[in-house]
Amino acid sequence: MFKMKKRVAALGISLVMAATAALSGCSGSAGEASAESKASTAAGNTETGTAGDTGAGTEDTGKIRIGVWEPLTGAMAGGGEQDLEGYKLGNKLRPTVLGKEVELVVVDNKSDKIEAANSMSRLVEKEKVDCILGTWGSSLALAGVDISEAAEIPTIVAASNLNITNGRYWVIRSAYADPFAGSVVAAYAADVLDAKTAVVVNNIAEDYSVTLAEYFKSSFTDLTGNPEAIIGEVNYTSGDQDYTAPLNTVKQLNPDVLFVPGYYQDIALICIQMKEMGLDIPILAGDAALAPELISIGGDAVEGVCINAHFSPDQAADNELAAEFVEAFQAEYNKNPSSDNAVSFTNYNLMLDAIEAAGSIDDNKAIMEFLRNLKDYPSVTGTINMDPEKGTPSKSAPILTIKDGEFKYVTTVNP
Repeated sequence: MFKMKKRVAALGISLVMAATAALSGCSGSAGEASAESKASTAAGNTETGTAGDTGAGTEDTGKIRIGVWEPLTGAMAGGGEQDLEGYKLGNKLRPTVLGKEVELVVVDNKSDKIEAANSMSRLVEKEKVDCILGTWGSSLALAGVDISEAAEIPTIVAASNLNITNGRYWVIRSAYADPFAGSVVAAYAADVLDAKTAVVVNNIAEDYSVTLAEYFKSSFTDLTGNPEAIIGEVNYTSGDQDYTAPLNTVKQLNPDVLFVPGYYQDIALICIQMKEMGLDIPILAGDAALAPELISIGGDAVEGVCINAHFSPDQAADNELAAEFVEAFQAEYNKNPSSDNAVSFTNYNLMLDAIEAAGSIDDNKAIMEFLRNLKDYPSVTGTINMDPEKGTPSKSAPILTIKDGEFKYVTTVNP
């Protein structure tokens, strides 16, 4: 408890220093706990650029170079931009570790599986980064993590598909994975909404959607005690614009709830067309719906959609680290942080904590041992206890809904 209060106080002091830009930076000691709660006194933000811009990675710059591997253009850019905001804030508040400057080397994987592999190769082979953060989007992560795994580069992913970390040693995540996410949404549907039947609207072109749908169906069936509780499943593929046919099937089936484990842009269009068809069925979605674009595209049609999340600003009431993070994020971006902002901020600081614990950026094995064996690790998204075999933690999950054009906290589901 003493350590926690000490770390929170350290972050509060550093936020003031970052705001005034009055003092120069210094690094923390390797023995201290999570530096999500402690920032360097330096106010400067490490320059962020595209990896293809320079060949600096082929030289020893004396910096610790963290690859940021995200979709910054294309269909998933909304998620990638949220992740980047979190990394940049973490880098601004904590720009050094082990006495060295931390440089973010940003590549755009363009929301494309082929480019995801190519951009990961650039980080590994050309930029020669020390470690990697990203990416948003399970299909993108699956397309590239074998490259960082083969190169034995410590990697923390933002995506949720369990197969991204399964069977790999050099890849972990700080947030829960799809099996828990599916059970969370199913529990909310069965226990809170008292739903007896459900239909799944599934994007069969995306690994995230297909996997999450399977976990939801299994959990919902178990919770209702009815093997026929899933009364239908209708499919679409990425890029579809007209959902009339699957929604007509939904209308005929008339379920208690509709589960749409897709990405935010698809869900927004589905909700708009449901409203046009006069379909008034509660909609549940996974964490890939948590982008501002869901609301900006969907408008009134997405009101009432319920989504499993990794973080809510309302958690700040019970988590001092979260309170400090919300304050810092609001000061930097003039808005509340999203679930993805919090996850990427956590991942940045978690990686620096691992480097600090290892005592050297060159000891990759020690870095991964720290990451794979986290116990009662406090973060802005809650306490992390890592499964060392799966590289995935046990975490609580907030449920959010859209009300008056904003994401609002509803409740928290614990593992």
